[in-house]
Amino acid sequence: MPENTAVEAVGTEKQWRTRAQVAQHLQVSARTIGHWMQRGILPFSKTGHLVRFELNHCDRAVERFRVESRPRLAEDSAVHARRWRTKQQVATHLNVSLRTVTSIMRRRIVPYLKISGVIRLDLLEVDRAFKQLGR
Repeated sequence: MPENTAVEAVGTEKQWRTRAQVAQHLQVSARTIGHWMQRGILPFSKTGHLVRFELNHCDRAVERFRVESRPRLAEDSAVHARRWRTKQQVATHLNVSLRTVTSIMRRRIVPYLKISGVIRLDLLEVDRAFKQLGR
């Protein structure tokens, strides 16, 4: 499927995505994207019934909801590729219980995103935290 692009006056390309593509990129459901649109969390463009998103704007909007760890466990994480995962996926990855993952989130050992009840953890940050904890 070809990507929808529009050229701005300054010569840079905007990469437009559908609701389903943004949902897949952010690893949430299309319904959650709809809720975030209604709440004004995600910026979007609408012409008639056609709704499109810019991925870089969506990434910046979601990043505002990042809950930082104390103290910061790594240098600026923006340079690292994001690997957002659910609590269950993190528990399986680390071979620990959901209760343990919830505990490290409450103690702010690892940063996580929480938007309208949807929680995602950065797998790279979780791995670093557990190495520092000696697990």
